[in-house]
Amino acid sequence: MRWLRPFRPRRRHAPAGRRILGLTFDGRPILEPKNAGSTLVFAAAGGGKTTCVAVPAIECLLADPGRAFFANDVKQGEIAAQVAPLCAIHGRKFGMVDDFAVLGKDNPFRLSLNPFGAAVEAVRNDDDDLPFIIDNICHALIEEPKEDAKNFYWRESPREFLAVGLNILLARHPRLATPGGLNALLRDPRSWHRALSDAADADDMILATGAHQILALMADNPEHYSQHLRAALSALKIYASGPLAEAGRSPDLTHRELIADGWGVCFVNPARHTDRLGAHYALHFLALMNAQLSGNVGAADYILDEVCNAPMRDALNRVTIQRAYRARSIFIAQSRQDIVRRYGEKETAILEENCTTKQWLKFSNFEEAERVSKAMGDGQAVSTGLGLSSNRNDYSSNYSSGRERLFTADMLMKLPPDEQIVHLPDVGFIHCKKIRQNEIGPFCFDLGANPLEGAPLPPDPKVWLDVPPARDAGEDAA
Repeated sequence: MRWLRPFRPRRRHAPAGRRILGLTFDGRPILEPKNAGSTLVFAAAGGGKTTCVAVPAIECLLADPGRAFFANDVKQGEIAAQVAPLCAIHGRKFGMVDDFAVLGKDNPFRLSLNPFGAAVEAVRNDDDDLPFIIDNICHALIEEPKEDAKNFYWRESPREFLAVGLNILLARHPRLATPGGLNALLRDPRSWHRALSDAADADDMILATGAHQILALMADNPEHYSQHLRAALSALKIYASGPLAEAGRSPDLTHRELIADGWGVCFVNPARHTDRLGAHYALHFLALMNAQLSGNVGAADYILDEVCNAPMRDALNRVTIQRAYRARSIFIAQSRQDIVRRYGEKETAILEENCTTKQWLKFSNFEEAERVSKAMGDGQAVSTGLGLSSNRNDYSSNYSSGRERLFTADMLMKLPPDEQIVHLPDVGFIHCKKIRQNEIGPFCFDLGANPLEGAPLPPDPKVWLDVPPARDAGEDAA
């Protein structure tokens, strides 16, 4: 007797360590190119930025312990909550910088990091890059807008207050060199004046010169001095009280150690404060990128969700060189116009030229849809016609060939929710299916619950990564 086995669809396999960008319409995985650079993702609200890009990227990177990953988790820790149990089960080092305790004060994965960690480490290692690091920190706290040169003085002078104050803390009390410590120094008139007087007599010429200039401004132009000090304190307002006042006071690790040891870290951001906390998380990513570009520290991927909600201009400018240091970034934004509004046309062009992979998950901007439609080009088309003969007693049909858009702007605006457009170097545009976090095995079985949407999505593995099976705690103990 012959037994008939139930039909089981053939598993689609993919190598671990390379991102799965999507699926063909017959279910085959579309992998990012080997040695791929950075990625630019555009998706309007509800397009699947987390479900189809951020979490799947982490799932694909999880099996490569040689690459660290860092995610800007801007929506109530929905990425961290889902991937934390996944990392624990599969033996990856994972932590979350959750200063607001969004996922609980006693969460075992919480880490403490100093936002000024790059400057503290530069002093500890006697690094000549310290002036540049401090300048980047000051520009993250007080961003320089485009096309407003006439008010440069009113931004640069408060930055000088921040730079001198940070230099004083680094020289005298490195343990207090945190945003909260700098705020406490500047807002106490007696401590600030005494610190300036001591710094003016220091052997460090840079520190002494800066202190002399501020003391002279205090004596010669008290009105401008008060305005600049007020602007500097305004930039540090979020560190005056509350959870961020103690942020980084007792750091568990440095940003360099996170990269070198292959950690995965999510920077959890309460959604209600997203607009105000951009500078805070920008400081952490500046410190990470500074460690990344300082030498052969390790490979890392940076998932920058809602890149327009934080002052990431420095990250945009460094995209041109980060690949040489084994770093890649995934820049996620609502649309191209969103990036132009925040950073300008020049920075947007730099980003487009250096991101080898581009994804459009959902269109909501008509100009963007028309731009992509035009870039996708035309195709050969055949049209039919129907005519009436001259004696009006018969009809005639005809066929004519011509060219028309492969995808019109209207078609892109109506793209089904499970489809996307991808552009790859040496390949061109690809119209394909999205890959969701619950469709990548074996990791889809171990994802945690989404704090915003409830229980995990039902596992529906359509692609299996070639990874060794996870070991449970009993096997490790044995």
